[in-house]
Amino acid sequence: MIDSEKHISDFLIKLLNAHELEATRHNDWVTVDGDFPAFRAFYDRPQTKERSGALSVQIMLDEASLIEECFAAIGDTHIKAINGALDQFMTSMFHPIISACCNFLDEEQVTIETWKLKM
Repeated sequence: MIDSEKHISDFLIKLLNAHELEATRHNDWVTVDGDFPAFRAFYDRPQTKERSGALSVQIMLDEASLIEECFAAIGDTHIKAINGALDQFMTSMFHPIISACCNFLDEEQVTIETWKLKM
């Protein structure tokens, strides 16, 4: 495992564990309670210092469903760039995913509404 990949999977494990979800590494995936959803991410290094990198985060919801989202990775070092992109992931999509897939709700992060529609 490349240093950046280990850094990313360690981050995902710590993040899930901090939300009281049991995270384990399975090959290059981080699973929740040994099942779905499973998370992994890849860092695409920039070709030159003047360009930004990218962090591609994949979330496998089940054997047939995969979500992939890419985040800009900008920073003075590769680790700073990765951390910035992981922060974007954590801010934008992490809490809705664990709310929908892991039966975990942080009411400060996710709002749930119930509507009744007249038919």
